[in-house]
Amino acid sequence: MGWQPERDSWPGEAPGHDGDDAVPAVPSGFAHDGPWASARPSAALAAALEALAGPDDQYEGADTDARVGAARQWDAIESYAAARKLGALRSMTREDAEGAPVLRRRADLPEGWDDSLNYEVAGALAMGPVSAGNLAALAWALGTRLAGTGRLLAEGTVTLAKARLITQVFEPLSVSEAARAEALLLPELAGKNYFQVERLAWRAAVAVAPDVAERRRTAAERTRARVTVFREEAGTVGLSGRDLPAAQALSGHANVLARASWYETSGAFPGRSGSALQALAYLDLLNGVSAQERVAFARAAAVEPPDDGSGPGSAGGSDPAPAPSGESGPGGLGADDPEDDAPDLAEGADASDAPGAEGTPAGSPGGGSRQPALPEIAVPLVTLLCQAERPGDNRLLGALDPALARELAAAAARSPASRWEVTIVDQHGYAVGHGVARDRSRRRQPPSPGTGPPPGPPLRVNITVTEENLRRRPAAQPRPAAQPRPGDPPQPGAPATCLAANPRRIRR
Repeated sequence: MGWQPERDSWPGEAPGHDGDDAVPAVPSGFAHDGPWASARPSAALAAALEALAGPDDQYEGADTDARVGAARQWDAIESYAAARKLGALRSMTREDAEGAPVLRRRADLPEGWDDSLNYEVAGALAMGPVSAGNLAALAWALGTRLAGTGRLLAEGTVTLAKARLITQVFEPLSVSEAARAEALLLPELAGKNYFQVERLAWRAAVAVAPDVAERRRTAAERTRARVTVFREEAGTVGLSGRDLPAAQALSGHANVLARASWYETSGAFPGRSGSALQALAYLDLLNGVSAQERVAFARAAAVEPPDDGSGPGSAGGSDPAPAPSGESGPGGLGADDPEDDAPDLAEGADASDAPGAEGTPAGSPGGGSRQPALPEIAVPLVTLLCQAERPGDNRLLGALDPALARELAAAAARSPASRWEVTIVDQHGYAVGHGVARDRSRRRQPPSPGTGPPPGPPLRVNITVTEENLRRRPAAQPRPAAQPRPGDPPQPGAPATCLAANPRRIRR
């Protein structure tokens, strides 16, 4: 590390300090607000942490507060080491006249050796050349176009995984756009977990370049949409749908949650966790297994034969419960959550979506009249009307670029089961009014097959409008006959996802 303790130095002594201004002893120094607890990552900090750990990492003499501080600072050292490693990789490249990275060739390699940077890094770090190339590209990005994020990595504010995430989100942006997005993001990163960083990064990217986000999403849906099967660490199998269209994916995830909730209320799966029931519902929807069949099989498997050997009792032959309404059948797709702390509740779920009487789920035959919880999106009214490019929001996906928000609203308008709400917010973004829109278009006869766009997935669309914009809007005017209603086929030459202004009656 460049510094080793002398025989007369006390454990945890900072290099360059004498006895008069020495830092307090290691255990107390790592406690809350201690000097070591707030020290920047460095070789001196690593030496102090090693002294605190002692033989076999026993941390003798350190209380819980000091041990928590040590864990936090070890995490900072890990980020610091990652930044230094990337710096070493970055030093192997140089810029050309246009500022692009160029490999620094070596003349001392034997003839026939490939002297590319990827293979040098792959050999040094024992990884594949593709991974080595990605790591070298990350090193270059964090030292040039996203140097601020690179500094936060070296300071221990963000981890390598978060820095890589930010780089990936900002990849489609130009150099100037990336700089503007990074300036919006950096003050918000301290103390944020992975999912929070992801949402903040997307918000920043959408704020500076909403059209770039749309192009990237569209290209991914067309060329990268796929279903992958892979082996989990425990020996189980993972099944994942990736780069899917947002509307269908959100609706599929809601179907999985609704089926899993119905399984739970049936009482046929005692001891199964909510996540395990979601996995079971996911596979059943893909494989075409009905809810009745699954519940009947579970109840039959739980029945123990009587001692007289006369066969199963009447409990196993009970009638299966009815299936939940609105079930999409095979093909429902769940969301892929990369970490265990991802949200796993249905969008918009509240007390009104609780199971109905006698254990029958609300919204199913014999239960309550309410629909199952729908995936919810929040969209500014000015975005729907194409008067501004403000992002929407979804609890699972985070910020939605304006084009995606409009596409989701247009898809929801094609489903009679969608729910439309209006929230009025003040200048600070706090809700001051809320209502549910009455959609008269549902009373019309549905179009004949083949005459219009396919039905969209049911969604819960919350349209937000500021008090200021509400006051400035003119009084409601009759809709011109030439303007299409939401759900009508798009007219040639007209923006398909820009909804025409149509003030609706609000039921408080």
